[in-house]
Amino acid sequence: RDYFAKPLQFAEVERSLKAILTLLQSSHQKGKTVPCSGMEKALATIQARFKNALSLSRIAEEAGMSISTFVRRFKQCTGMTFVDYVNGLRISHACRLLKSSRLSLLDISLACGFSQQDAFRMLTSLMKDTGKNLAALGPENALTGPIARGDVRTVEKHLRALDALPEDIGEIYRALGRKTVELARHKGTLEAEQSRRILKALDE
Repeated sequence: RDYFAKPLQFAEVERSLKAILTLLQSSHQKGKTVPCSGMEKALATIQARFKNALSLSRIAEEAGMSISTFVRRFKQCTGMTFVDYVNGLRISHACRLLKSSRLSLLDISLACGFSQQDAFRMLTSLMKDTGKNLAALGPENALTGPIARGDVRTVEKHLRALDALPEDIGEIYRALGRKTVELARHKGTLEAEQSRRILKALDE
């Protein structure tokens, strides 16, 4: 049978982003840091502007330092490189938006200061991982998410959130949802009553 691949779940993306953030932080914790005297303005500027494009040379210039001096002082102060520090701020903000907004993954990436090219590269990587998981385990064993586990309340929350988006997006969710019910029933993780309630919600 033909099945649609399951869409990425925001909770899964959030967990992935938090794991990346933890790796960024832990990879630099062993380095010794020194007082940030003279770097306060630069750090405040980065924290205020991280949602926009940031230029290392511009930040260094505003701090009154050469790029090489700034890079060295920044690493001594924060224990992180300039790029990792900025990306850490952006990833933390992305995690907050995943919980509190109805933005798409692309829009969240752009809202956090990542370029469209960066956002596409990150989303492509996530989709490739989903595809690899599907290829390795097969549709049934790779199936996860609220429909697969019979979580009717979460499905209803998804549908309410989709009411604020263009109608065709909701229709895509419903079409994928019906296929997921069929696959979950075949897998044996979805009871008949759960299936009935989810299909009813999808058809309303």
